[in-house]
Amino acid sequence: MADATVLKCAAMLGKFHCIDTLLTFSQLPWPAAQDRARIVFDCRMANDPAMMSSTNPVLHYVAGVLRAIVPPLVPWATCVLARARITQPEDNDVVIVGTIPVSGIYRFECGLSFVLLHHYGNNYWPQGSPVLDRTRHTWKKDVHIGPPVDDKHFVSIAAITEDARPLFNHYYQVGESTGQWNPITLYKLPNGLTILHTIRVQPKLA
Repeated sequence: MADATVLKCAAMLGKFHCIDTLLTFSQLPWPAAQDRARIVFDCRMANDPAMMSSTNPVLHYVAGVLRAIVPPLVPWATCVLARARITQPEDNDVVIVGTIPVSGIYRFECGLSFVLLHHYGNNYWPQGSPVLDRTRHTWKKDVHIGPPVDDKHFVSIAAITEDARPLFNHYYQVGESTGQWNPITLYKLPNGLTILHTIRVQPKLA
């Protein structure tokens, strides 16, 4: 009840107070609830702090209470707090087919795991987690863009929770064992996967 009261009062005080209140939870982890062989999953990613969430039981409990109170707001709150953005390349840039450097900024890590995605239509190719510069609040990651060149392709930075992690782990394991990086077909984003920012790119042959 105390948590609900705090949230309600913050909302009544206006958006700036609401944001300030939400930012006190910015480090909370949200609880459980590529094209081919050019993309190689680094197994050490599992030990990358960027792929780990806090194990503080108090934070997990508070986050669980918040999620139980307002579950529809979890993706929205994730976007607002993380504020992850792609800055290079820019939207609608023309890129050469192959591996391209992608970089951007973020505000708060929020105990989340970030992942880059290349996708068009309903086909998604996870690209792994970006390298974070926690001092400058920037990130970077190489992303593979493949054909067809006559279609618009999309690059997204997303946040994943434990709900979506098995899907990604399976994709990496199959790709590593077979050398075939076939896409994941998604008609709807699964629970635990939140798109934070997306740009369109137009691939062309070198």
